[in-house]
Amino acid sequence: MSFFLILKNFLINSIQLQNNRSYTLFLITSFVIFILIKFSPSMFPLMLPDSQDYLSINNSNTRTSIYPGLNQLLNYLKIDIVELQVLVLSISLSSIILSLTYRTKSLTVFFISSIFLCSNYYYTSFSKTILTESFFFSFINFVIAIIIGLKKQTNLIFLILGILNGLIITIKPIGIIIVIPVILYLIFKNKVCLFRQFLLLGSCLTMILLESFLFHSYHEKRSSILPEAMSGKIYMISGYHGFDYKIFPEKFRELIKEIEKKSENVNEFLQSIDNPLLKIDLTADYEVVFQTQTFNIIKTQDSALFQEFKDDKDNFYICLKNNILNYISLSFSHYLGQWLTGPKFIFWDDLTKIGKHKIPYYENLILSSSDFDRPSKITLYISLIFFLSLFITFTLISFISIFEIFKKRKFDLVTLLVVTAQLYLIATSLVNISTIRYLMPIYPLIILTIIFFIFDKIDLTPKRNNFRNLKED
Repeated sequence: MSFFLILKNFLINSIQLQNNRSYTLFLITSFVIFILIKFSPSMFPLMLPDSQDYLSINNSNTRTSIYPGLNQLLNYLKIDIVELQVLVLSISLSSIILSLTYRTKSLTVFFISSIFLCSNYYYTSFSKTILTESFFFSFINFVIAIIIGLKKQTNLIFLILGILNGLIITIKPIGIIIVIPVILYLIFKNKVCLFRQFLLLGSCLTMILLESFLFHSYHEKRSSILPEAMSGKIYMISGYHGFDYKIFPEKFRELIKEIEKKSENVNEFLQSIDNPLLKIDLTADYEVVFQTQTFNIIKTQDSALFQEFKDDKDNFYICLKNNILNYISLSFSHYLGQWLTGPKFIFWDDLTKIGKHKIPYYENLILSSSDFDRPSKITLYISLIFFLSLFITFTLISFISIFEIFKKRKFDLVTLLVVTAQLYLIATSLVNISTIRYLMPIYPLIILTIIFFIFDKIDLTPKRNNFRNLKED
């Protein structure tokens, strides 16, 4: 008997029988994924520009305290946090793959989900750097794996789900966008009793309160990078047609008028670019330039006034109220940009033909680029085609799911994945810039959604009723 036949028989028995073989398969799968991630190429160095904030809770009052607190504890225990990140991410991916496999009882599902979830080196590279992303990915994976495999409701399951959802929020505040639809689905779709609702919500809230207590043990108040992000949007929008600097308080008008001139140059340059993918990528980069380097660009002498403008939240609301269509246009560009893998690196030759002297703030633009080990151009091309294909497929499935919500009053697991992923992508595009990095937390949700949809339309599962049950959960 060949090795592959033995492997096939073992897998079939493991996914059809809920016995000790299932646990063995889980351990083997987790170990194999761990080895793949550990020895796969890493696209990032250990330390990125914002990694310093996560080394200690004292380092920044704009970051939550869970990750730096854990890092401090592991340093004391002489445990490498990167090794832990790789391990936890491996287990989470194994959990999500096997939960889907046990539910569909399909070897095809096992191999397809394994390939797409484990071969994305950009995704797994975050486990090898000092950032919150890897744990953020893992906690989301665990929650989705439990929901997929949820056959019998128990108090322990809802306690664990509450803790995981709390960790998703506390490690990255944007995680609340993911947690809200998940909790609503768990409560209303499964008709959870009052006590289990209390366990779910109570344990989630407890994690949030614990993080707050830990944070305020080191800092008097919590700051945010949101004002800087929102200021970047004002500066970017100020160069759009129809912008009027006179809508702002009089003391800020001269400052905004000066910024408006710089932004108009940038936006005129962007409009001159024929390649839409390159234009989207550079739009995000220029917004980063405005977020971080505007003070140096306009060379203002009144640093206090500049800081006051950034800190005044009313300025963003004034800009939004009078430029809502421009804000939506900019956010839509960022939404599309989250699906792109570095067009500026692929089409850099097209950009350099323009000439450095014709590219506004060229040196500032270079400084805004993220530090990572750039793959070959052919790899970038393949990645770009892959993610654009994902975008088109996922968008079509999203429209179908939205139709089912309103027309058929149907909200199944696939719809949950679609709604959660789309809400997250929309939220990040509204409050931040576009980068493929922001797509990664919900990358497994997108892959699972496409697998669910395809296997529902073409009968590839050996027992189609199992998949029907999955869709109806």
